[in-house]
Amino acid sequence: MRIRNRNQTYLKLIFTILIIVSPFSYFVYFGIRVGKIYDEILSFQYEAPPPDMDKFLTANYTRLDEMARVYDDLFEKNHLPLNYTATCDYVDGNYTEIARYGFSDNGALWTGVAMAGWVFHYVAALNEGNSTDEEYSLDVIKRMVDGMSMLMIVPNGGLGPDFPGILGRGWAGPEHKEIHPSLFNEHIRHYNGTGAYSDYRWRGHTSNDEYGGYYMGLALCLKYVNDSYVQETVGLIIEQLANYMKETNFLGINGPGGPSGVDQKPRVYTGAYWLSLLFKMASMVNPEYLADYHHFVSAELAYMSNTESSQAETMANYYAFNFAHCVVFSFLLLEGIESEIGLHYYNGYMNSLRKYTEFHRNAWFNIVYLALSAEVGVHTDIERDIEDQLMRLEINHFPDRHYPLLPAPPEYEEVQKILQWKAEIDNHNWATLYHIAFIETDWDDVYFTEPLTVEFRRTGHYMWERNAWENTTYWHDLPLHEEPGMTFTTPYWIARAYGFILPSGIREV
Repeated sequence: MRIRNRNQTYLKLIFTILIIVSPFSYFVYFGIRVGKIYDEILSFQYEAPPPDMDKFLTANYTRLDEMARVYDDLFEKNHLPLNYTATCDYVDGNYTEIARYGFSDNGALWTGVAMAGWVFHYVAALNEGNSTDEEYSLDVIKRMVDGMSMLMIVPNGGLGPDFPGILGRGWAGPEHKEIHPSLFNEHIRHYNGTGAYSDYRWRGHTSNDEYGGYYMGLALCLKYVNDSYVQETVGLIIEQLANYMKETNFLGINGPGGPSGVDQKPRVYTGAYWLSLLFKMASMVNPEYLADYHHFVSAELAYMSNTESSQAETMANYYAFNFAHCVVFSFLLLEGIESEIGLHYYNGYMNSLRKYTEFHRNAWFNIVYLALSAEVGVHTDIERDIEDQLMRLEINHFPDRHYPLLPAPPEYEEVQKILQWKAEIDNHNWATLYHIAFIETDWDDVYFTEPLTVEFRRTGHYMWERNAWENTTYWHDLPLHEEPGMTFTTPYWIARAYGFILPSGIREV
C-alpha cells in the first residue's frame, strides 16, 4: 500500500510539473519558430549571386581624384558652418550662395564619419609626400575637432575630466541663430548650455548612433593625426567621456539628468566594442586608464561578448550596421589584430558583423574589411566592387545633390520568401503575437534578391547607412539641396591611404 501511495504521489508531482511547465513550453516553441522564420526570410542576403565583374566600371583613378577634390572643397566651404557636419540648400543653380543650412538629429555621428575621410586624407597625403594636401586636410580636421569639442563643452560647461560627460547631438551659440534657428525653438530635445555656456543651446536625447561615429572620429584623430592641438583636445574629450561613462555604469545621460536610453555595457555574447574602445582610447591618452581597460575587457564579460550587431538589421534598423562598423573599425585599428585581445575581437567581427554584411556591396563595409584584413591585390573582387560603386556615383550623385534617380532595372527580382511569410503570418491564428515578435521588421518594403548599385539609390548624409536590398519608395528631386559628400570621400580616402586606390591612372588588372 505504501508503494502504491508513493507511486501516486510521484504521478501527481509529475502531472503538476507538466501543468506548470506546459505554458512555458509553448513560448520556447514560439521563440524557436520565430528564429527559424528570421533565418529563412533573411537568407536572401547570403544567397545573392556574386556581382558580374564584367559589368564593373573600370576605375579611372585620375577621375576619382578629381571627384574627391570637388566633394572635399564643397564640404570644407559649405558643410561645416559650426565646425560640425551639416547639409545646405543653395539659392539658385549657380551653387554659389547658401540659402540655409540643415542640421540633422545626428550631428555627432556624421561629423565622426566625415572625420574618417579627412583623417585618411591626411594619412594619404603623408604617404604620398603631398605637403599641400597634408596642411589642407589638417586644417579641416582642426575645425572638426573644435566642433566636436563643443558637443561636450556646451552641455557640461567645460572640457576635460573635471567636467561631466554628456554628449550632445548638436549645438549653437547665441550668435548662430540665423545659421541654426531651429535649435532655439522649444523642443523636448533642446536645452540651454551649462555655466559660461548657459546662453548656448544643445540638442540631447543622444543615442548610440551618435556615440559610434563620435568615438570613431576621436579614435582616428588619436591614432593618426600628429598635431598638438588635435591630440590635446581629443585627449581631454576622451578622459571626460571615460570618467563619466564609468561613473554612470556606461549609461547615457540626458539633459534633465535621467537616462537617455544608451547602454554601452556588454550583453550576452555581444556588444563589447563600446566600452573596450572607450577605455582603449583613454589608456592611450593616459596610462593610468590601462588598468581600467584590462579590467573591463576581462572582468565585465567583454571578452566573451566580442560579436556585434544582428543579421535582422537587414530588415529592421539597417543604419545600426553603420555605427557598429564605426566602433569595430576603431577598436581593431587601435588594439591591432596581432595581440590576443585584438585577434579575439577580430574573430568576433568576422563571425558577426562581417558575416552579416559581406554580400551587401557596401563600399564602407567593404573598405573596413580590407583595411583590417587584406593586402592590396589579395581581394581584387572587393577592391573592384568598391571602385565600381565610387565610379557610379558620378552618374547622378556628383556633386552629392538630390538629382533624379534611375529606376531599378526589371532584372531585379523581389524576394518571394518575404511575401510568402508575410501572408502566412498575417493570416495566422496568432498573428498578433507574431507581429509583436517582428515589430521592428519592415515587412511592407520591397526587397530585391541582389543589392542595388548607387545610381538606383537615394543619397543622404551617408548612403552606406541605407539598405541596398530595399527598393527606394520615395524620393524628391531637389537639385539645390546638397549632402556632405562623405558617401564618396570616406571610403575613397580610406582606400587611398591603404593603397587600394591609386592617386592617378587607370586600373589595369
